[in-house]
Amino acid sequence: MRQKIKRSSLLWRSVVFLLAFPVLGMAQDKDSGSGFKPGLGYEYFSQTIGWDDLGTERTSNLRSGLFTLVLGYKAGPGLSLAGIVGYSSSNFGGLVFRHLPFSIEIQTGGTDGILLGGELTAMFFGSKGFRLGVIGQYLAYFSSAKTFDLPGLAVSGDAEAQPSWTRVVAGPIISFGRSGIRPYLYPNVRHLKGKFRLREEIQSLKGEENKTLTGRGLFGLAAGAEMSLSEKFSLRAEAGISPHKDGNDFTVNLRTVFGF
Repeated sequence: MRQKIKRSSLLWRSVVFLLAFPVLGMAQDKDSGSGFKPGLGYEYFSQTIGWDDLGTERTSNLRSGLFTLVLGYKAGPGLSLAGIVGYSSSNFGGLVFRHLPFSIEIQTGGTDGILLGGELTAMFFGSKGFRLGVIGQYLAYFSSAKTFDLPGLAVSGDAEAQPSWTRVVAGPIISFGRSGIRPYLYPNVRHLKGKFRLREEIQSLKGEENKTLTGRGLFGLAAGAEMSLSEKFSLRAEAGISPHKDGNDFTVNLRTVFGF
């Protein structure tokens, strides 16, 4: 328990530092002006999650596809804010529920849900094709209830699944190049927390079990590039990895940005 508290404290201290630090130097960014910068995005990630199984910690993979509308606004030199709305199909295959009338391992495919979140980008230093800043993002996934039949029973029975998760990612971004294609590196801290509620009904038998899900891996590294295709349109592609004691997780994403 003490280890989990220390880990959580380290995460939030790191996030607060990374998001607060650029305010000290943001005025050094010479890119002035403001305006709306909406965009469309797609992300796919595979995240190892830990959960309790009769007192033993087990792991499985959470695989999610995210389709997003990014409502960006450039607030001033070096500072951009964005609201994020979208849709996700998240697959929690491998979770085992034993405190129900009929024990079950989840193998139901993706569960549809909505995404809500926000993003802050602050570039606070730039010189001769080199820029340094931070990016912080928060996302929350809320699913609709998914009902499915229970196989292998002599009588009819069904279950209702309703998962959710939140994710925080923040870190410095190091960008190279002045125009055209600008590659970048994005070392980051990350934290994913989720819940999965499963209800079961088999004739007169009813039960409910809730699981708390915790993402493996505190640190990650992403690399990508932003390509300016015109004065008003750019494309960003990125791939990242997050190593941990149980293996490696990964993420890939693609985003378009329109300027007004």
